[in-house]
Amino acid sequence: MSTVIVQVGQCGNQILQPFWESVSTVLTHQSVANTYTTLDGKYRSVNIDSEGKVVKPLLRKSNFRDENIVSGRRGRGSNWAMGYHEDINCASATPRHSDASLSSIAIDAIRKEAERCPAFSGFVLSHSLSGGTGSGLGSKLLQLLRDEFPLSFILSVSVAPHRAGESPTQHYNALLTLAALQNYADGIILVENDDILARTSRDSIRRSSQSSFYSMNSVISQNLSGSLFPVETPSTRNQRIGLEPWELIRSTCPMPQLKFLHQYHVSQRLSTWPRLASRLAKSSQRFDRGPVPWSTVAATICARGGAPALFHSALPQISSRSRDSLGCVGWNPFPVDFLFSSRSLMQKDISSLTATINSSRITNFIDDIADTSWAQFNEKAYLHWYYRYGCEEEDFHSAFRTLGNVVADYNEAVR
Repeated sequence: MSTVIVQVGQCGNQILQPFWESVSTVLTHQSVANTYTTLDGKYRSVNIDSEGKVVKPLLRKSNFRDENIVSGRRGRGSNWAMGYHEDINCASATPRHSDASLSSIAIDAIRKEAERCPAFSGFVLSHSLSGGTGSGLGSKLLQLLRDEFPLSFILSVSVAPHRAGESPTQHYNALLTLAALQNYADGIILVENDDILARTSRDSIRRSSQSSFYSMNSVISQNLSGSLFPVETPSTRNQRIGLEPWELIRSTCPMPQLKFLHQYHVSQRLSTWPRLASRLAKSSQRFDRGPVPWSTVAATICARGGAPALFHSALPQISSRSRDSLGCVGWNPFPVDFLFSSRSLMQKDISSLTATINSSRITNFIDDIADTSWAQFNEKAYLHWYYRYGCEEEDFHSAFRTLGNVVADYNEAVR
């Protein structure tokens, strides 16, 4: 099965650079089925941005398909409405499309890439919640993808802004984008910049180095690679069929309205699986600011590296420890699924565990976004910038209702 990666905006394109580097080394050199590459060696990706400074350098790289690199002539000014409603005056790698809208060019490229897949299964959409292109155009493309491919899975990788603030309009952008994700995506991997920065800062202290955007993107890439790269299972006779993104949705989203996911990854050379499971439990956030423990609706843990017999012998201990640390809900009889691959993500002798967790942790994040947005909305702060580009007051009210229902659904599920 094949997956098409749709990267939108500066953030959406930059965070997956280490991911594609891993695809080149792991999937090619280890002869894993070409889930993310075509027979001619091109990545199954479509790279979209309203400006060319991030995506146009990809034209010089042989692994990216030129016609899949779509760019516009100007940015979207950190404005969701501008990204969603105003996508005219764009350019692309092919001049014949220069008079068409950015979204129509992108959808045409995505459709053709999906048609190249021998067994197409769905999309992974990477984007930011705060930028005008990632949030607004990302929401527009998400809606168009759902209309064009109603039966295909859509997994979103959504990057949340720093709580300290990147833009005065970031909360509005996040509010409107989260509502679109809830309405159209099947699963949402939420990447919080503050958490990623904290992890890279701890690693930098140990290594006497400095955090960088690339190191933060590498952490995100490790999480995604650990959960989305192919695994072997007894049911497929140890063949990798590339269904991992959709198995992830099936396992971690048992209720369609509960679809927000967080990821954690640990790795160590020549480590035992119980020791790695203990490290994973310590690395995952388990309490809110109360501190009240979060409850887990469902989780998937993917183990990579080592002999299958060693992993399966340790599985009962790992499973018990994971259930205890995650605080799983009582109504789900099988709250934690396990996947295994004997191939390491990096060098040999390195074992890793990657957890993808659907928990009530998301309610804190949504409450913060909704409360700040509501305070601004009541004061009518910055609303003229959104009304100017096509937004209406009802768009905000609808988004508030949607996110309010998400919080209510999670509270009901973990009660």
